[in-house]
Amino acid sequence: MAPLRLSPSAINTYFRSPRLFYYQYILKMKSPPNIHLYKGSFIHKILEDLFVVPQYKDLPTFFSNKMKSWEPPEKIIEHMSEADLEYDHKADTELILSMFANRFEEKIAMVINEGKARDKNHAWNLLRPKFREHKIFDKERNVVGIIDSIETDYSNHTYIIDYKTSKLFRHTLPEDYIRQVSIYAYLFLKENGVLPDYSGIHYLRYGEIFLIPITKEIIEQAKKDIDFVREKTKSRDINDYPKGTDEYALRDIEYFEQKLGTIDLSTI
Repeated sequence: MAPLRLSPSAINTYFRSPRLFYYQYILKMKSPPNIHLYKGSFIHKILEDLFVVPQYKDLPTFFSNKMKSWEPPEKIIEHMSEADLEYDHKADTELILSMFANRFEEKIAMVINEGKARDKNHAWNLLRPKFREHKIFDKERNVVGIIDSIETDYSNHTYIIDYKTSKLFRHTLPEDYIRQVSIYAYLFLKENGVLPDYSGIHYLRYGEIFLIPITKEIIEQAKKDIDFVREKTKSRDINDYPKGTDEYALRDIEYFEQKLGTIDLSTI
């Protein structure tokens, strides 16, 4: 039986609910259609495309053109709640992109004003991420992660940034976010042989970035979390995967249990 390839998301799923992990990563059942996942993926793809060409772009125009491809699949619309149907998710997406545009334009103006850039093109290339949607695979622990943005500053500090479009906002990073960005830092270390200086979350909706300094202790904890989930997920017996108490996980578990009749568990 081949070991599972883990990811930061998979590891966090196990900590939320082992049973949800079982359905998603062992049985490989597809998550229920979700407008919020569509929106998050849509925004991530736009931001990935934004910096491909190393030349300044008028951000409102760029984002406006990208929004023309907004078209949630019918299966997502069919599964939307009444509240989601009443909510203007397209306008919400435009607002998130507008927030990003305003913040980035402010940074461009700042580096020009400080004399660190000659013009907008120069500032654009100073500020654009070093890597976007950067995939790293660690063969030793069979873990893969896709980092949204790897950035450096004028002092050559390295920042690992994960984009979040969620409405959830705290002035400190919750435990699952710390775990996620710590595993990204571990993967960066494995690929590059050096620690990143910081790893954190960019709350796109609010234009706020929260970072944690990366230390050897944080890397050790990331390795322990990976190894813990690796050991706990060797079994293929569903009874070894309790449901837990997470409200949102239990909702998804209920959806998966309704679909279980189409799967032969004896083949797992």
